[in-house]
Amino acid sequence: MDYISGWCKSERRLDGSTTIVTGSNSGMGLEIAHDLYKRGARVIMACRNMEKAEAARAELQTRCAGQAGADELVAEQLDLCSARSVRQFARRVTSRGERARLLVCNAGVMMCPEGRSEDGFETHIAANHLGHALLSLLLNSYKRDTKGIIQLQRTARGPLDTQFAVFYIKKW
Repeated sequence: MDYISGWCKSERRLDGSTTIVTGSNSGMGLEIAHDLYKRGARVIMACRNMEKAEAARAELQTRCAGQAGADELVAEQLDLCSARSVRQFARRVTSRGERARLLVCNAGVMMCPEGRSEDGFETHIAANHLGHALLSLLLNSYKRDTKGIIQLQRTARGPLDTQFAVFYIKKW
């Protein structure tokens, strides 16, 4: 697997930066939120299930207890299968004057039963692609301060052609 380059060895501090990590209640999202938090970033943990999000937030605070430089962890509700939820999340974040310097698009669904989002899209497409695309557009249209968007892709089957998203976002 020559496309995997290894671990990030940077020790750069992120003090004063606000970051958003979707799907940060478990797995890679939780570990990314942990790393950003211990580097001093204010981390918004954007999750569908608030009970799991609060448990993950408490876990990270315990893991980082006593570490100098950890800023703030905030759990926020975000259901990427719902355009309404995505818009509400973006409004909440921006209405507080939040300026996300980094958006990590990590959340996704896999191996779920066939179904439709409340907007009528297939669940995988809505959660894994359209929700993040809409969130990225909304955050960038409110504030031009977002320095980076990291889109995680869990399958190692090749690059993702996102041209299809333009059509769906227009309908959303």
